[in-house]
This record gives sequence, C-alpha cells and structure tokens, in this order.
Amino acid sequence: SQRNTQRLHDMLRLLSFTPYKCDLSVEDDMLSMFNWIKPLLSGKPSVCTCEAYQSIKERNIDDDLIININRYRNHADAHFYSASKYAVTALTEGLRQELREAKTHIRATCISPGLVETEFAYRLFSENPEKAAAAYKSIKCLQAVDITNAVVYVLSVPPHV
Repeated sequence: SQRNTQRLHDMLRLLSFTPYKCDLSVEDDMLSMFNWIKPLLSGKPSVCTCEAYQSIKERNIDDDLIININRYRNHADAHFYSASKYAVTALTEGLRQELREAKTHIRATCISPGLVETEFAYRLFSENPEKAAAAYKSIKCLQAVDITNAVVYVLSVPPHV
C-alpha cells in the first residue's frame, strides 16, 4: 500500500528518525529497507524481525529495542485485518520470550493504538467513502503525532522496563 513518506518526514524532522517506504507484504521491499538501514546485512530472504535482530547482533549491540506498531481494529467487516493485527501482538510476545531465553538485553514491544485518522480507511472502503468518513467521526480518533509520542515514550524508558 502507498504510504505518505513526505508527511512522515515533516512530522519526524525534529526527531532522529528517517522514514523509509516499505510494503511489508513484499519481501524485496523489506530486504531493500534493511540494506538501506545497514549495508552489511547479508541479504538472505527473511522477515523484518529476523533482519532487525541479525543487524543488532552484527553490530554487537545487546541493549536495543524492536518496536512493532500494530494498529488495533475491531470492525465486523474487517475481521481478517483484525486477525493479522492480533497475530503481530502474539509474535511480538514470542519474540520477547525468545530474546529473554537467548540471554540478551534486546527488548521487544508492540504498540497497538486504536483508530488513527489516516488515509487508510478511505483506501479500505474505497467503494464506499462515506463509510470511512463515518468511522472517523464515530469516535475521537488518534492522530499520527499520538503514535509518534508513544514511540518516543517507549524509547525513553529505562532498559530494565
């Protein structure tokens, strides 16, 4: 799916983050992203978490943090989408446990915000834009900056948290 990288650049320009456009359903996009992040990555086929972990280990870092952002959606006609989001949460917990068993200080966490006002609902309900507008008007939505603040908070907690 298309992501608005310019808006991310504008929002994050005061932070030390650099957004990178990557479709997580396309393996070549993931590999390209990790080659962009760290040219020393091996390039073998893998998923993002494995690549992140390998990159951390290759740099001999033992106190890093892997953050999965997983927008929660509980909507009757998007149950497969909701299931995929629950799966990310479960996989993050499995990763956290594996990192602990590996006696590493690398942490893993998942941020699961509620409804965030983005272009996503308009893409999801492209045949019925009124439905998307109604979804955003039904509750007080989070804004992208709220998610940024959550990430900054997670990054700011002490290593033992």
